[in-house]
Amino acid sequence: MARETAFKIRVKPHLYEGWGPDGKLSLRRITSATADRIGRVLLSHLMLEHYLDRNLTAIAPRDFDFARPSLSFAQKVDILSGPESYLVATGLVPGIRRVNKIRNSLAHDLRAEISAADVQPLVDYLRHAGRGRGLAIPKDPIVVVETFSALAIAGMVGFASAVDAAGNPSVVEAIKHRTAANKALNATGGRGRPPAR
Repeated sequence: MARETAFKIRVKPHLYEGWGPDGKLSLRRITSATADRIGRVLLSHLMLEHYLDRNLTAIAPRDFDFARPSLSFAQKVDILSGPESYLVATGLVPGIRRVNKIRNSLAHDLRAEISAADVQPLVDYLRHAGRGRGLAIPKDPIVVVETFSALAIAGMVGFASAVDAAGNPSVVEAIKHRTAANKALNATGGRGRPPAR
């Protein structure tokens, strides 16, 4: 006598088509365009996280092991978002947080769409970073994510490299001076002097 086993399957409806004629649960088909779109965002997110890790390692005490505590992407951004932080001084934090939000929405709903409103913090950063440099703002939200991520990563690589070279205290002072200068420049709208009152 066969014994029946009852169990519940918790499925996410966006992942499954339903039960097929063979009695098996069939996965939703993913088009190559959808896979490409998701893959490009996931790669951007993965690269950002790699360089967040690199920046954490650069600023941490030499004996601290980041492999032990399992930090989420958001926790890594929080740690690197102190008041004297490079990420804060350069205005990268809102965009990095938004890339994480976009990645999470795509990871949990394959049908999620990325709108212009979703990438607005990234566009704001690109406009600011490209001011006077002729940087064209992409129209495709996926390209906005990729462009923002590339610029953020370039900055994080430079910062980590400078901190690594900071066995020389003058390098640390130069970084602090540069960060203060960037804050002052941003406060003046890039004009180098306070706005007239």
